[in-house]
Amino acid sequence: MLKRLSQYFLLAVTAMLLVLSLVACFGTFNILLELLSHLRIPLSILSILLVLVSIVSKSKTAILMNMVTLLLNLIPVALLYLPVSKSAQAASTVSLSLLQLNLRPYQNKNYDRALKVIKAKDADLVGVIELKQDWTKFLCRSLPEYPYLYKEEGFGGVMLMSKYKLLEPSIEYTGKIKRPRIRASIVKNGQSFNIILAHTVTPKNDLRFRNKELHIVAEEAKSGQRPLIVFGDLNCSPFSPYFADLLKEGNLTDSEQGFGPQPSWPCPLPFIPIDHVLTSSDLRCAEREVCDDVGSDHRPVFARLDLIDVH
Repeated sequence: MLKRLSQYFLLAVTAMLLVLSLVACFGTFNILLELLSHLRIPLSILSILLVLVSIVSKSKTAILMNMVTLLLNLIPVALLYLPVSKSAQAASTVSLSLLQLNLRPYQNKNYDRALKVIKAKDADLVGVIELKQDWTKFLCRSLPEYPYLYKEEGFGGVMLMSKYKLLEPSIEYTGKIKRPRIRASIVKNGQSFNIILAHTVTPKNDLRFRNKELHIVAEEAKSGQRPLIVFGDLNCSPFSPYFADLLKEGNLTDSEQGFGPQPSWPCPLPFIPIDHVLTSSDLRCAEREVCDDVGSDHRPVFARLDLIDVH
């Protein structure tokens, strides 16, 4: 009797996970389904565990259902390990490194931890997401190696710190709430790079507004000069259909491609990649990593990009 009940329970859990994994494929229909689409990594882990439990219980039905569930979740994750096209060959020694941090300043007072990561990575550009005056003062005082900066401490807060002069920096706003993002360019070793630093709103509050922001960023990227980099906390994972739209509409490449998913949220056990570095096709990501915890609910993301010849 107990064995039969445990098998029924296993089948019920298996069926529920299968349904969740299936409906997550239809994120454009509903906000809850879109939120489910971000959970491919934890759903994959649960699927693997249930496959093992099903094997032990010798339930052929549960094994089959869990294998289907595993494939539904694991395939989108596995696709990020496929390398970017190798048709482009390196054409220049010019590379650009950048670091992006979401500080969560109202809950985070770990100044030294954040400074340690910034100093260790020694990136050409540092994009800071979410600002508070005490953090701004601390970073400006502690990082003289970044003499050029541009910031907006308004809703969402963004700051771009650079070792190179920021050319024509501007703050662009979205909607009545004036959600800010920074556009600028720099010149390194005679090569210009165009930058967009963005922090979209969280979809749990307003999916349509976040998608509007993503669309605007895509339009700016599509019309912007190359080479171009979009980075920041986009509050959207690579598994969302709206992220796919951003890449397609903006003619952008996800720097995770070839490295696999690199979850940055939530800390201390991140399982969703929502902090991104996206590039135009004339840039190749040579190095990418999620850095040590800085006391925020996000992990910092570091990337080094090389200029390539796409002709």
